[in-house]
Amino acid sequence: MKFRHLDRVLIPAIPTWFSKQENGYILDMEQNQNYIRSILNTPVGGVAALVHTGRGNFLYKEEKETYLKYCVEIAHNQSKVVITGVNNIDDARMAKNIGIDAVLIFPNRHELKTLHDPERSKKIYEYHKKICQIHGNGIIFLLYEATGIGIVYNSKELKRLLSIPEICGIKFALLSNFEKLEDMLAYLYQNKVNTSIFTGEDRMFAESIEKARDFVIKTECNMRVNSLIGLGQALPYIQSFMLKTFDHPQYQADYFIARSIISDLARHTFVRPRRDASEACYDLPMEPYIQNMGEATKLQFNLKENLIADIATIKTEQKARNIPKLICNSLKSFNFTENKSQIEKIMVDGLKFEEDLRKKYGKNLEKINVQ
Repeated sequence: MKFRHLDRVLIPAIPTWFSKQENGYILDMEQNQNYIRSILNTPVGGVAALVHTGRGNFLYKEEKETYLKYCVEIAHNQSKVVITGVNNIDDARMAKNIGIDAVLIFPNRHELKTLHDPERSKKIYEYHKKICQIHGNGIIFLLYEATGIGIVYNSKELKRLLSIPEICGIKFALLSNFEKLEDMLAYLYQNKVNTSIFTGEDRMFAESIEKARDFVIKTECNMRVNSLIGLGQALPYIQSFMLKTFDHPQYQADYFIARSIISDLARHTFVRPRRDASEACYDLPMEPYIQNMGEATKLQFNLKENLIADIATIKTEQKARNIPKLICNSLKSFNFTENKSQIEKIMVDGLKFEEDLRKKYGKNLEKINVQ
């Protein structure tokens, strides 16, 4: 599968599984390989490895290299793609050497004095250009700013980034800011940008793909709508079905059942940390989703119960890996056990519906006709 031709494809942002050993926590490559093979055996177009969901910014160089080599080997054997996250030149070069198909370029907030740095636009452009020149396939990443590492580029910055020849996609991760998503999409379509969109709005998955396709139809531009989301690591068959059928009335009955299940999963996994039972922490990023989605994923793919989906939840690792306090505080303010039973119930219903869809439309959705 050629990366630049992806259309209506789900690319799950996958977790990085760790297990506890006598001398600490290690990357469990056996379990990671089992999971990667399993999820690539569904109708997804590939995987996004070591992006925010996989905590790529906090893995050691040797861990990254070993992990990504396995990802590429497994995915390319199935003619599927691998995307990885990068935030520096060395990671871009490693991705290129390993054979990664495209790099998701994390915002270079670490290079800016503040979000209002007077040289912000220049620094953003030069950073993206250097990474693109090294790798060859770059994806712009609009990440909501409350994460502490995100930047939502303005229209002038976006226009300049899109002028870089090696830019081949844009991923949105604006959390629940639907108006901002509409503004960004309108800008792209007004300028008839020829690239791939990767929606990353887990809390509004259906709404974002429906809105994106709506703009494409109205403006008749050559945009390709895909989805790169952490939500996709569990129930990927249902989400792949939604991407292929959401604007085709003949599949409407099954589509709206799928929409309900996936919305339910997102609502119970992508949740705010809380100060108490009545007050959500809107000043903290929604970091607990990695652990929540990890639980759903273990249930679906029969992974070991004691695996850890988010290394940032381990206190000793927080210090050793220099994980930002903002992330640690978000994880500290969340009670995972309160959500676990609800996630299990949603997964039971979801897996049953996945099986129903598989019987109806085939293992790889090959019986769907949307011509």
